[in-house]
Amino acid sequence: MKSIASSRGSVPDNLRSASRRGDRWSLSGWMTLAVLAPAALFLAWRVLTLGLSDLWLDASPQRSVSWRPDNPEALLAAADDASANGQLEQARSLAVRAIAAYPLEGGAYRQLGLTATNAGDVDRLVQLALLISPRDAVARNKLIEIELKAGHVAWALHQLDVLLRLEPDLMSDVLPRLATIAGEPSVLPALSQVLKTRPVWRQSGLAILAAS
Repeated sequence: MKSIASSRGSVPDNLRSASRRGDRWSLSGWMTLAVLAPAALFLAWRVLTLGLSDLWLDASPQRSVSWRPDNPEALLAAADDASANGQLEQARSLAVRAIAAYPLEGGAYRQLGLTATNAGDVDRLVQLALLISPRDAVARNKLIEIELKAGHVAWALHQLDVLLRLEPDLMSDVLPRLATIAGEPSVLPALSQVLKTRPVWRQSGLAILAAS
């Protein structure tokens, strides 16, 4: 009887070994969880902040920046807003941050050019912006203004042609400028050369000139 009781009270070695393995796996699982949980929380927070930053991008760029301070699109939008409100130092600061976050953010160079005080810096930064972002209408419009002031009429009209080929919807905003400069002697020869190439805006441009 004693041997039977002893046999009933004992735990088989294979069960004891399995129990130990279960304890070890439990400890390993907790250690894995301790390592992965912070990473999972970080990723979840990152996804949340990215989503909220994008959500507020158009309505409130500053709020978008507050959710994601390294969002280059939000920083540029906030810089544009600041510049439009005459806050030039803030605009420059935000543009610099946008470039730091994404060095190929062409609009940020354009914003630095628009707020620069040195004419050489304006020209250099605007041209750099266009090199990165050729469809930046604001930068190209500024370049047209720079070239006209410098007396480079042919090059200015070439830039106007490029602008309207890329963004034909801007014709009604850009072409009236022709009426203001067409009467200048230096403009007519260059304008005639451009019109001979039959640009997409030729008919609209001639109509505006005829009406002026």
